[in-house]
Amino acid sequence: MTTYKELLKEYRDIGTMDYPQFEKSRKCHDWRNYVPDKVKDIWGALSNETRIMVYITAETRANLEDWD
Repeated sequence: MTTYKELLKEYRDIGTMDYPQFEKSRKCHDWRNYVPDKVKDIWGALSNETRIMVYITAETRANLEDWD
């Protein structure tokens, strides 16, 4: 089982997960751009485990961006 500490090493922005400030997302390679608005609206009600799952999924997608 992966620990939170291990996730911190692998995913650079996981520390911003508690207060992600979605409105301050950067143009590219930012996980916050891949979180649906409906999920953003209920972010505060999500469990830590759910936030981690959403974060990892969104971060993986953001890292796939290909900008010229």
